[in-house]
Amino acid sequence: STANYLNEHGWINGETWGYEVNLPDNFDFTEISDKPFSYWSAKGFTLASGEALPTSGTASLLLPMGRFGAVFLVTPNFQVIKSYNNSTSYALAVALLGDRIAGEGPLKKSWQRMRKPL
Repeated sequence: STANYLNEHGWINGETWGYEVNLPDNFDFTEISDKPFSYWSAKGFTLASGEALPTSGTASLLLPMGRFGAVFLVTPNFQVIKSYNNSTSYALAVALLGDRIAGEGPLKKSWQRMRKPL
């Protein structure tokens, strides 16, 4: 089963795949890799709901539509999803669908649509 696969590939029980977050206006994009949540909090990140970030664990910054679209801090569990299919779009779709099935609401930030080049 899929749950078995995820478990065998390092899924951390009790931890989510990630969080939608608010991106601080002055964020320096040179450091987006795995950092403790305390690092992200100190940089001014909050959950999209306005609440504080978790106090334990680590996350990396994911900006699938750039700084003006939905922004996420993804935990190591996101990489476990990607071990099944390495596409970031696939992993994000699976993660967000799972959240909706579990009763989570929609994203707070609108999904920016790509425009056709002129």
